[in-house]
Amino acid sequence: MKQILSYGDSFVAPYLYDATLGWVQLLSKKTNLSVINKAIRASSAEFCMKNFYNDVEKNTIKNGDIVIISLANPGRVHFTVQNQFPESASFYSSSLINYQDINLPKNKWLKENKEHLEWYLTNVDLELININHSCYVHAIKNYAENFPDTTVILLSGWKLEKEFPLGILPPNFLYLKIPLMDISSQEIKDFSSYFHWVSDCIIDPRVNHFSNDNLEIFADLIFQSIKKLDISIITLDKFKKNIFPKKLTYDDYLRSVSNKDVNYCNEVVKYFQKNNEKKYPTD
Repeated sequence: MKQILSYGDSFVAPYLYDATLGWVQLLSKKTNLSVINKAIRASSAEFCMKNFYNDVEKNTIKNGDIVIISLANPGRVHFTVQNQFPESASFYSSSLINYQDINLPKNKWLKENKEHLEWYLTNVDLELININHSCYVHAIKNYAENFPDTTVILLSGWKLEKEFPLGILPPNFLYLKIPLMDISSQEIKDFSSYFHWVSDCIIDPRVNHFSNDNLEIFADLIFQSIKKLDISIITLDKFKKNIFPKKLTYDDYLRSVSNKDVNYCNEVVKYFQKNNEKKYPTD
């Protein structure tokens, strides 16, 4: 029986606080197919590719399945510890490492290796990492060529800076060139930076970084792309824009919940409380 298998980061992962939410789950309902979603928020592209490779090697993916892969941006780290704690790949990146409390039990590895990690982040060749990611794209294309009855959908949050030409693509290889962050960021009025937008909450309250309406739109466009084997129907103009203010405050969050742009979540409220040291009501 056909199924959907998903790999990658938060753009495809089930929502952290409710695994029934997400556009992959919406796609499951549209296709009437079960889902094995191995995507994990904040994980690296390397973790994604290892999971994908292991399932190919074990023949977990059957010819005829739908495979969804979202490659994380090249700035995330991957060491052996990320096999056990894949969500730490972005937390220990150059932009977030100094926000981590090294005395928390979950950051034992970071406390022991912070100096080495900072050295690595300062000296790593980002150009080479981008080339590595381009090689991942070619490996995924090669898989699609070898399994022509399988539909392979490749997504990424950010545009790669270095790419080897792909040549002629097999019809079952649906490679969306629009970075998912472009869809996500145009939901925000006068968008300046993602970190600025989530600064009052730290965590993005949206599911898969999309508003609820855009989740539904994206799931439907992916569904149509699978039916037509044509992903070019997905364009930026199909999505709703300017839904959220430039900076998300707690009041804005409640307003967005009321408008049904996002779902209410106690954990999100706790983040607002923690990061603003205010006594927000949780009911």
